Amino acid sequence: MSDRLRIAVQGCIAGTLALVFLWTAIEPSGVPGAYAQTPAQSPPYTSISIVAPTDEETVHDNSGTVNVRIAVEPALQRGRGDRVRLSLDGSPLATLESDTFTLTDVDRGAHVLSAAVIDAEGREIVVSPGVTFHMWRASVLFRRK
Repeated sequence: MSDRLRIAVQGCIAGTLALVFLWTAIEPSGVPGAYAQTPAQSPPYTSISIVAPTDEETVHDNSGTVNVRIAVEPALQRGRGDRVRLSLDGSPLATLESDTFTLTDVDRGAHVLSAAVIDAEGREIVVSPGVTFHMWRASVLFRRK
């Protein structure tokens, strides 16, 4: 009989035939563990937010440097290849396995920062709300009197 499927015929009383099917699952292509349960996935991200700068904050820096901090809940799963993508005014700036970024030479004026957690394939998992900040840089055109 085959290891994949065994059929046992039991009892043949007064023309009644009762069949009992016994079978054994075989892993496809002889791959050990093919039917093993997959490990539990990490819980999905519940939030991502920009901690610094805060919404409507004015950043005073003549070189246009802005330090950005991101908060991800639960913590960023770097081992899975998840990363944070930071965007300024709708344009992606950087994708890193970090929750801190330093932007340099940001023009004066109002800007909108947003962040997203992306997986190893580049798909967005969770996106932060936009945070508006104002870059203040001294100008020779506005001298003190």
